[in-house]
Amino acid sequence: MRKTLLLIISFALLLSLPIAAQNKEKPRDIQFQSDSADYDENSSKVRLVGNVIITSDGAKLTAPYAEYDTEKEFAQFLGGVKMVGEQSTATGKEMRVWYAETRAQLDGNVRLISQQGDGDSKEPTVVLADKLDYNWEKEEGVATGGVKMRQGVKRAYADRAEIYQKRNEILLIGNVRVEQGDGDWLTAQRAIYDTEKQTVRAEGGVVAKTRLEQSNKEDTEEKAGPARASLPEPLLEEPPYEFLPMRRLPSIPLPWLDKEDE
Repeated sequence: MRKTLLLIISFALLLSLPIAAQNKEKPRDIQFQSDSADYDENSSKVRLVGNVIITSDGAKLTAPYAEYDTEKEFAQFLGGVKMVGEQSTATGKEMRVWYAETRAQLDGNVRLISQQGDGDSKEPTVVLADKLDYNWEKEEGVATGGVKMRQGVKRAYADRAEIYQKRNEILLIGNVRVEQGDGDWLTAQRAIYDTEKQTVRAEGGVVAKTRLEQSNKEDTEEKAGPARASLPEPLLEEPPYEFLPMRRLPSIPLPWLDKEDE
């Protein structure tokens, strides 16, 4: 009984993103709780029912119901699943896992929030989809159905998103649209988004639009202040002068000039 229960818990730890990159040889303490638990030898199934909580090494999984098939090595969590890791959180309506394939599937209103390794220095990446298939050994996933992604002021939409955690890349495929701010956007058939550098490379019928803001001249001078305000334009023509009327004055006699002539 204890061995089969621990198998369920091991799955929860492997799927708690990004715990998949942890050292597998390192021993871990595992704690779980539920309202009830049972094991059916005929069906080879272990069940945890009611307020299921599984925690280990900073990872936590919660669900109303958990079930594990010991022969098929298959587990499922139903009724609303939430997984919280050190740098990410994933939620969905239900989750299934196939141990032999090291693969898990999260269905229904899937939300994956991932934070870069350096903490708050970068914006978290949020991926929304109807379904997420994830391989915890490769650290790769595929999101399908109404895929939406956002990071900071950037928004992206696509039919499919392939997530590569080791490369910090998300490949958007089909009817891709990327938006930034109020007026910038591009559409394409494919786009690679770098979650670390926050850059986009698009290809296949790319159409883009950007908005150039033009500020008013008076507003610019007012914000710049008197020290940076533009000088008045110099006058290229002399201003007109007013002509005053002049009157003729009588001649003044100069007697000494007359004496020299004599």
